[in-house]
Amino acid sequence: MNTEHYPDFNHEETYKGYTLYVENNADQHIGGYEYCVTNDSGIIEEGLEFDAQVAVQKARDYVNSLS
Repeated sequence: MNTEHYPDFNHEETYKGYTLYVENNADQHIGGYEYCVTNDSGIIEEGLEFDAQVAVQKARDYVNSLS
């Protein structure tokens, strides 16, 4: 993975009762950052973004859309 383009990033937070995770995409050819939103039942949303902060915001936006 080109770490200059996609530096290592690991983020975990509890947001409005959901757990959000953002980390580097394991697929080194695609790159970017995977995000997922979980609750007690497991993963309820996941996606891929090419900016770490956008991935965090997308996860938060998903949780906000549930209200």
